[in-house]
Amino acid sequence: MDFFDALCHAFSTVAIGGFSTYDLSIGHFNSTKIELVAIVFMFLAGVNFSLHFYTSRNLSIRHYGKDPEFKAYAFMLLMLSATVICALSAFSIYSNPADNLINGVFQAVSIATTTGFTTANYSAWPGALPVLLILASFVGGSAGSTAGGIKVIRCVLIAKQGLREIIR
Repeated sequence: MDFFDALCHAFSTVAIGGFSTYDLSIGHFNSTKIELVAIVFMFLAGVNFSLHFYTSRNLSIRHYGKDPEFKAYAFMLLMLSATVICALSAFSIYSNPADNLINGVFQAVSIATTTGFTTANYSAWPGALPVLLILASFVGGSAGSTAGGIKVIRCVLIAKQGLREIIR
């Protein structure tokens, strides 16, 4: 990736725009290293920016572990990625298990955070995987991030309120 492409993709990743300088998006580069870097920064861009500010100001990452929205966001992406990887492995979509891992995590994080980068034709994946990925994009990322969706904190509050009403 040259400097111009790196700059454009960096801005698009942090802003969760998903815009690429190529029609094939990140898949144009066919590089696992680029995909891994994009996964990390898509995940970080979906986190509340006030948590990043607090972390940089206090030089401690402990605040991430205490935030209920971050825990729910990380858990959602972890479970979504695990589901996608297991389904890709079960249906033998890719011959190499590492391809199942990379493509599963990349598409799960990209779509759930509403970034929109692609490396694979996930619409041709089996079963309900494409529907599951699109439903995950309705949740989006954390409040205070550039991610779309209704935000994780609202889903957490709805779940807590619903549980409280059931108990009551």
